[in-house]
Amino acid sequence: MNERITATYRVLSDAESIEARAQAIAVEQSVEMPLAAIDDAGVLNNIVGQVQGIEDRGDGSYAVRIDLAAATTGAEIGQFMNMVFGNTSMHGFVSLEDVDLTPELLAAFGGPTVGLAGLRRRVGAEGRAMTCSAIKPQG
Repeated sequence: MNERITATYRVLSDAESIEARAQAIAVEQSVEMPLAAIDDAGVLNNIVGQVQGIEDRGDGSYAVRIDLAAATTGAEIGQFMNMVFGNTSMHGFVSLEDVDLTPELLAAFGGPTVGLAGLRRRVGAEGRAMTCSAIKPQG
């Protein structure tokens, strides 16, 4: 599985800090360690999260798109949640807004059966963000 997941985060930031914050999210959600400590080119090129775009929304927030290696999820839903919103969920200035899944992950997870509205009803999260605690099976 060489494909990438694209996660979109809403990040509160000033213009001077947004690039560093976006890069920190990409690293945290993928390898959780300083890049200088990684000497494997395969990990650096294929596993480390990659900032794909930063869009200023004009309200003190930015849409930050980060690509993450789909293979790091192990096609397991708990690890998937960890990869897209693990430790980053503890930062008050970041919220996960959207995730583009690969066809393989959609198939592995069985695809949506009730849709976003149905899921929000089931978990009582209508009109607010859905949240979860960090799950860290890798570390």
